[in-house]
Amino acid sequence: MKPLLKKKKPGLGYKAPVSADSPGNLVHRFPLSAESTKPIVDRLKPVLYFLYPIAGPLSNSSGGKRTLRILEILSANFEVYLILESATELDNIDKSRLEKWGINIYLYPQQDKLINLLPSPTVIIYSYYYTYYQFLPLIKANQNALLIADTVDLHWLREERGIPYLNGLTPGKVAGNKEKEKQSYHAADKIWAVTEVDRSKILAEIPNAKIDIVSNIHVLCSQPYYDNQSNNLFFIGSFLHRPNITAVLYIAQTIFPQVKASIPNVQFFLAGSNMPDEVKALDKIEGITIYENLTDEALDNLYEQVFIVVAPLLFGAGIKGKITEAITKLKPVITNKIGNEGINLQHEKEGLIVENDQMASIVCKALKREYDFESMTANAQKKIEGLIGLDAVRKNILSSLFPPISICIVTFNRLALLKRCINAIFEHTRYPNYRVLVYSNGCTDDTKAYLEHLAAEDARVFPFFGQQNEVFVRPSNKLMEKFPDDEVVLLNNDVVITPNWLSNLYNIAAANPEVGIVGPKILYPDGRLQEFGSIIYNDGSGENIGKNQQANKKEYTAPARVGYVSGCAMYIKRTTIRKIGYLDDQFHPCYYEDSDYCYTARKHGIETIVTPHSVVFHDEGATAGKNPLSGMKRFQVINKEKFLLKHRQK
Repeated sequence: MKPLLKKKKPGLGYKAPVSADSPGNLVHRFPLSAESTKPIVDRLKPVLYFLYPIAGPLSNSSGGKRTLRILEILSANFEVYLILESATELDNIDKSRLEKWGINIYLYPQQDKLINLLPSPTVIIYSYYYTYYQFLPLIKANQNALLIADTVDLHWLREERGIPYLNGLTPGKVAGNKEKEKQSYHAADKIWAVTEVDRSKILAEIPNAKIDIVSNIHVLCSQPYYDNQSNNLFFIGSFLHRPNITAVLYIAQTIFPQVKASIPNVQFFLAGSNMPDEVKALDKIEGITIYENLTDEALDNLYEQVFIVVAPLLFGAGIKGKITEAITKLKPVITNKIGNEGINLQHEKEGLIVENDQMASIVCKALKREYDFESMTANAQKKIEGLIGLDAVRKNILSSLFPPISICIVTFNRLALLKRCINAIFEHTRYPNYRVLVYSNGCTDDTKAYLEHLAAEDARVFPFFGQQNEVFVRPSNKLMEKFPDDEVVLLNNDVVITPNWLSNLYNIAAANPEVGIVGPKILYPDGRLQEFGSIIYNDGSGENIGKNQQANKKEYTAPARVGYVSGCAMYIKRTTIRKIGYLDDQFHPCYYEDSDYCYTARKHGIETIVTPHSVVFHDEGATAGKNPLSGMKRFQVINKEKFLLKHRQK
């Protein structure tokens, strides 16, 4: 028998070497589990590894720019470790940006050292499928992490289309690469595709894949359209990407001569990085000017001189950054089906979409201003805002990385309390992926009308209506079942939350795999500590740890293991629910169901902790009253005996 605690006074108690059969009036606390000596990992942000295959300038390509913007979004929500396979130094500009965002950079091929050096991640993202194989030891060492495959584009689709244009690329080689790519996606928990086309192609090969769209990210130009009256055509891209090489050669050798014959003063501006000699040689052609490795400021100045962007892509896959960037800068776009893939601009309404053999004639018509480009560019921006706009992509990323959480509230009348609770949730919850489930226990006031109106206004609200007052256990279980993949928070209607309450519950739960239940620090409305978790004694009585003490006392400023946390504000991992089920119905209608749930979890090796970083206020007794001899409070006595019968001899 493990040492137990003598009940002495409110607070954390003290260890006393007494046994379960000690005589007299000693009352003992149910012991903590064997895992209780393991340190609690206390993090205000979850850890994320971002695995990337190359170092060097990220800002010189569409994919690199997308990666930078993704990393900026991630840095605000995670402790990010950018791990590069190459030992080459990053571009100084990129490095300064990343360091400004607080991103930790490791140029470290020796993965065995990284495994022991870095904190364990909650999420691992590998960008480009082949990065999975390069970092396989690091990935296998962190199998509890959510694994995300960021496709960047669909490589097998690009390669299949590129066979006619690329020397040495055979159907057999493409098929082999495709199989490796598919295997890397099979290994992931989720896949990021950049277009709906890519998503559909992956699902055709991997039907059960979980795929989210994470497109290119741009900030839209807020200025009105302006025609600079030039006849300057434009193309931009990284020339490490072979489709860009074939496209500019096609412009220079086919489209440009035909247009110049009709419009002699036409100019072709070509910008990019890593230009091969065959592209650099185009600068010798009259009317073609090359700009290599431009700064952001220089590129913006060049766009001011451009009239229209031309992109006759012969092959490729994914969304095309040159197209989306042109649209954000209010530049009309002429491209073909491949260039329009994933964007779906309507011809003559949002862009000029034609096949390559017609492109020269369309360019000529465009230079003669035969289209309404003011309307066309505005329509194009409107079309892509929900796809590539910063807010839209940020929402997609965070919803993909953070598990959905159902905030489950059971209510019976007391509409003012419910409104106060929900208003505080909307005001103070920064967690990016939650919904509010409310069960109305046959309410006879205006609760039903309020919830129906709220649900019509906000898609995050899901009301459910019972015919009678089932109190807490059964309606809570009904809510917990509604979204079977969600994490769960049980929340009383008489609770008022504070900023970052939910994020901090999630962060500590995610950082500690052995923890399955987390509670916040609960305060009285006047700021006194109501509880920092709770304990149960061998006679079935309970004690709120720290009750009525100062909330900022040292012992209440660090996470701690506890016997149980109150069901008035209880975070439950879905893995816990899958292992031990829902609240035990024998404790219907209420009381001891939260104690039972935490002690049952402990029997299955699942720990319960309380965190000081999440704080809520609770009007104790506002819904059930305080008299143990009347109303629902009487079940406190009844269910205590049930709890003892279930747990005392275990």
